[in-house]
Amino acid sequence: DYRLDVIRRKAISVSKKKYDYESRKKQATPRWANHFKINAIYTSAFKLNKRDGKNTWHVDHLFPLKYRGKNGEEGSGLHIHQNLEIVPRNVNLKKSNRFIS
Repeated sequence: DYRLDVIRRKAISVSKKKYDYESRKKQATPRWANHFKINAIYTSAFKLNKRDGKNTWHVDHLFPLKYRGKNGEEGSGLHIHQNLEIVPRNVNLKKSNRFIS
């Protein structure tokens, strides 16, 4: 019973994180964004992952959707094709939600 409870709590927190990320992404996508180019970037990452192994490539936002700089300044980037790049998984996880100039 306890083990099942732990699994349920973990699933809820993971799905909440995913939900929050998707809602931030939706809010950060302007009407004029080129969805065809955005989808092409995600498709390319999917193909690279299929070729190299599961989840070895990530789509990274150059300016994160929500970030905090070293000086304490906060900001946000847009979800547009100019703000996206495909990077190796370890680089993206190391960067996290920081803007690196």
